[in-house]
Amino acid sequence: MNPDNFQVWRPLDVGSTFVMSTSGDDNFYNITVVVNANGKQETIWRHNDFMAAPQKRTIAANDICTFHVLLIVTQDPKSGPPVSVAAHVENDGTTDPNFDLQWDFTHAGQFPITIFAQNL
Repeated sequence: MNPDNFQVWRPLDVGSTFVMSTSGDDNFYNITVVVNANGKQETIWRHNDFMAAPQKRTIAANDICTFHVLLIVTQDPKSGPPVSVAAHVENDGTTDPNFDLQWDFTHAGQFPITIFAQNL
């Protein structure tokens, strides 16, 4: 069973790193993540960005970040692993077990995920 698609991760240590990655047959899905910081759009992570490497953002003092994920699975993965989105927070290169989740999708559809990450 997947975790809730709405997450509030706080308080995060200043200097910690939010990390997001995807896995599965990339012919079966498309992902876009809009990253907002302190009320303003900061960047957009696109499917090709995830194909190159996990996407990361360092959490600064007084940061309030929102990661708006839209995952579109275009067809049911017929064999092999599901389409997955994983997110976690690292402190000094170590994953914080309090902020470490994965969503797995085995059916076609549109799946929004929102994660609020802040150090307040």
